[in-house]
Amino acid sequence: MPAHARDPIFVLDSHERFRPIAVESVERVPATIIGPDGAEGGDASLSALPPAGGRMNFPPDPEQQEKRLRGTLGGVGYRREVGGGGLTWVQYWLWYLYNPKIVFVTGNHEGDWEFVQVGYAGNEPVCITATTRRPSTSVRRSGSAAVAQAEAKRRRPRRARRP
Repeated sequence: MPAHARDPIFVLDSHERFRPIAVESVERVPATIIGPDGAEGGDASLSALPPAGGRMNFPPDPEQQEKRLRGTLGGVGYRREVGGGGLTWVQYWLWYLYNPKIVFVTGNHEGDWEFVQVGYAGNEPVCITATTRRPSTSVRRSGSAAVAQAEAKRRRPRRARRP
């Protein structure tokens, strides 16, 4: 059951290789910071991120690192409520240690924030917006809770019919 009356139930795709994990996981893997100029900036530390930005560089097998940490740091999400547009927006931020998905020419990167927000009128969920790691994200009701479900679409492409 959700911790708060307004919290949705998250259903993760069973084919997903990576799961949400605590952002502190960054400090528990052999990651380094690469500055915007390409220079290595030392070990990744949440308290010492470079002001000018940069990126993380993980070891070659982030999947093994994530599985190793899943028991102590897995299943974590971050929650925030804000008002706007006459609704209460309940936001959920999920951190993934790695994103193996490639879209066109980008993707396949270390450190990935995903986001879901549910708009409420009173206690009634009326809309949802999300970034997604899967082609389809749906929402449905289960009693008084919203259920957010990432679904992998694995259909064969249809051939166009000729008139």
